[in-house]
Amino acid sequence: MFNPEEYFPKEEIDTLKQVYYLIILFLLFIFILFSFLGNENSRFFALIEVLFMVNIALGLEYNTWKNKLLFFLIIPYEALSFLIVGDVGYTILSLINYIHVPILIYLMYLIISTLGNTLKPIV
Repeated sequence: MFNPEEYFPKEEIDTLKQVYYLIILFLLFIFILFSFLGNENSRFFALIEVLFMVNIALGLEYNTWKNKLLFFLIIPYEALSFLIVGDVGYTILSLINYIHVPILIYLMYLIISTLGNTLKPIV
């Protein structure tokens, strides 16, 4: 349908991929900070995190047990409860949030390893 290789040179497509991956890494880093430093005025970040993580979870393949476990742990349950109920203090969902942070770090590792040695200066 839309093939960007017809319209752009390969170097430009590689640069766009790098920018896309850097934006994803930045968002994951912001979500990690949000999980530790969240406050009562962070509904916007909670909504963005839920939408972003559900988008990633729907893109996973479910044929291995590791991806099934990743699907269960990638959903930000504390952000969901924050959107639905509001700030409820320190609950079991806060403990699940501390499991969610290593999953975010693992996703960052996967993105960086996907890039591999293809990173070139953007400028």
